[in-house]
Amino acid sequence: MPSTPIKPKDRSQKPSQPTPPPNNPDDVFCTPLPLAKRRRNTHGLLDLQTSAVREAPATVGPDGAKHKRSQSLKLPIMIKPYWDKATALQVNPATPSSMYNHRIAQLQKQRVAEQELQYLHQHIFIGTASMDDFLNALVMSPDHMTRSSDVIRAFAMLAEREQECFRRKAMFCDREMWELVRPVDPAADNEDFLSLTHIRLGTVSLEEFFCKLECRNPSRECLIPVVAVMKTFERMSRKDIERERDGYMTRAAVFRKWYVDEQVGRDVD
Repeated sequence: MPSTPIKPKDRSQKPSQPTPPPNNPDDVFCTPLPLAKRRRNTHGLLDLQTSAVREAPATVGPDGAKHKRSQSLKLPIMIKPYWDKATALQVNPATPSSMYNHRIAQLQKQRVAEQELQYLHQHIFIGTASMDDFLNALVMSPDHMTRSSDVIRAFAMLAEREQECFRRKAMFCDREMWELVRPVDPAADNEDFLSLTHIRLGTVSLEEFFCKLECRNPSRECLIPVVAVMKTFERMSRKDIERERDGYMTRAAVFRKWYVDEQVGRDVD
């Protein structure tokens, strides 16, 4: 049986064309195109065109111009930027010039605060000692802590200076009375109860100062914040002022006034 010859393939034939899209306009928007093939319309939104062969139907506007149909994605066109004060420098990084100006303003503010605090420390007194004198005499660590023994030594140094000042200017009382006054020695052991009571600045004793410092037993070494010492000095300064103001009406003050008037009157006669 003779074999049937095989016909060669005709390469001139064109490949079969794909099935054209349906004629129904509503079927155009069934399958979305990739993002790269989408075009932007005049509204700034993505044109959800589904076919590259057949475009969306055009409509005629009132002025006779044709425009393409667009579909809204219901997305906001403008989004209000989020502003957080805590992260303002992260959202809007500061320029070097603004950072420099901010640093200069901060340094000036610190300098003004330091000058104000310095003036107050130099004019807050207990007796003849100011808070600035007390802080300069106080030994403190780099982390601004001090010991109870250092507080006693600083208080005694200022009390000794006050006593020497009155001794030099003594002109009314004789030396026999001054010999009864116990001299203050900052280098001595002043942690006993009698020493704490005898050492005074103005009208404030060292024992009262430690009571306000909440250090009931100064003989036991303990660490004290310098800020607490500063606040205690401020409270005792207020008490010293109140005692001096009210001291003119006490019995001892009235007697001293009469005694001095009598002695000065005799010397004049």
